[in-house]
Parts: sequence; structure tokens; C-alpha cells
Amino acid sequence: MKFKESGKVELKKSTAELKAALNDLCAFANSGIGTIYFGISDKGKVIGQDISDSTLKKVSTTILSLIEPRLYPNVYTETVDGKEILVVELKNSAEKPYFYKGKAYKRVGTSNAYLSRYKLRNIFMKEKILHTGLIRL
Repeated sequence: MKFKESGKVELKKSTAELKAALNDLCAFANSGIGTIYFGISDKGKVIGQDISDSTLKKVSTTILSLIEPRLYPNVYTETVDGKEILVVELKNSAEKPYFYKGKAYKRVGTSNAYLSRYKLRNIFMKEKILHTGLIRL
């Protein structure tokens, strides 16, 4: 299996990069979909890592406690080329916008960008209109 970073995929060498991955996860949530692989280098080489139950709990609770509104991705392990990797997979997050450290991010290519105040206002206005029933999509 070949891994490459993209607008929907982020690669991290290990869960030691979890804090940096939270920006990516927030951006994926605001973009709609994305997967972070821990145990794979930026160049796509499978390095693997030891993953215990406490590692899975730490990753899950960190995501739950630091991204607002709460985000519930799938967190699981896979074996690739005989090595264990950790996968954090996000699909169809509904409560946009999501924030990490008070800022909202969006995925742009293989990078993350802050959402401007203008873009955030548009998101909030769209949600208000949808919830009040003024416009139905």
C-alpha cells in the first residue's frame, strides 16, 4: 500500500506528533473528510509504532477535549507491511465550524489555512438560515 499526503490524507511518524495533527484534524472536519496515519513518514514509508490501549485512549481523549465542538473520529489500528500503524479517520462532520485553540482551519492542498472572519460569518449565517427554516436546501 502506497501512502501520500493530499487534501484528505496526512502522514505522521508517530503519535508524538499528535498536537500537530490536531490542526490537520480540525481542518479535515471543516472540509468534511480526512484521515491521519501515525507510523508513516512524510515520504510515505511505513515506520510503524507500538500502539497500546493507553495510546488509543490518549489519542481519543485528546481529540475529544481539544477540538470544539466535540469531534468523534474513528480511531483504530491497522497492520501494513507487517508493521502496526494508528489511523484516525473522519467522515462527514456535521457541526461546522470546528475550532482548535480558538481558531478554525480548512484544508488547502496538503496544508491548513485559518478560516477568515468573513468565511466564518458566512458559515454561521448559512446555519442560522437553515435552522430557522427560511431557506430549505
